[in-house]
Amino acid sequence: KFKYDDPQLLLRKPNWWSTEGMGSFQLSQNYISENWHKGGESTNSLNGQLKLVLKYNDQKKVEYEGMFEGKVGFNTISSDTVRKYRINTDLLRLTSKLGIKAITNWYYTFSAEFNTQFFTNYKKNSDEKVSSFLAPANLSLNLGMDYKFKNKKVNLSAIISPGSYNLRYVGNKDVDETQFGLEKGDKVLHDIGSKVDIRFSWNIISSIKFDTRLYYFTNYEKVEAEWENSIDFVLNRYLSTRLFIHARFDDGAKRVNDKNYFQLQELLSFGLNYRW
Repeated sequence: KFKYDDPQLLLRKPNWWSTEGMGSFQLSQNYISENWHKGGESTNSLNGQLKLVLKYNDQKKVEYEGMFEGKVGFNTISSDTVRKYRINTDLLRLTSKLGIKAITNWYYTFSAEFNTQFFTNYKKNSDEKVSSFLAPANLSLNLGMDYKFKNKKVNLSAIISPGSYNLRYVGNKDVDETQFGLEKGDKVLHDIGSKVDIRFSWNIISSIKFDTRLYYFTNYEKVEAEWENSIDFVLNRYLSTRLFIHARFDDGAKRVNDKNYFQLQELLSFGLNYRW
């Protein structure tokens, strides 16, 4: 005779955490306007990028997203007699966002962002420093509402923060702090105002993806805005071509002679690309 044990109920605790990432190494052609706030020069270059994302979603009320972004690009400058290599792309950015559901697609949101760069950048044919690690460094703390929409092709997050605090720090005495909006001799700048941060991702077709980020901050006396756009043409899982266009406006920074406050960076690249 067969003997059957009493049936048992097995409960598995759901895991609300998830991770994703993207890494790339690419050859590129680069254009940078002469008044770009961190310096640089149009040329051919090598670029690397890494993005790591940690997410939490309990499928009811609470969502969290933390992101690490690192971008580094080197180029060879024949017109620079002081050094063989220069930096044309340099970004270290950490973002964190906690949302509690209000109604439908709206969330009460607290977000924070810290950004700086990894290396020191110099003016051409000179040892004069334009920028370096923690010079500048920016910290933003924001309280507001986040509108989210997502389907198979589109992912949208639009944060509206009527209460926003920005801190800018220039920690290198050899970097001119006035070009980043600080008064001569100051190391720290405090700003309170409002902020809008919109991130939009669109899978146009299986081989073409468009990502954009619009950032706008004002303390009601000056405006700082950035618009980052990238289009990835995916050849296969490992190869892609990317067009990146970064526009920037900052009327609180030191104005370059004969130039306006509008700045532009363009990057066309081809190489290795991997997502997980």
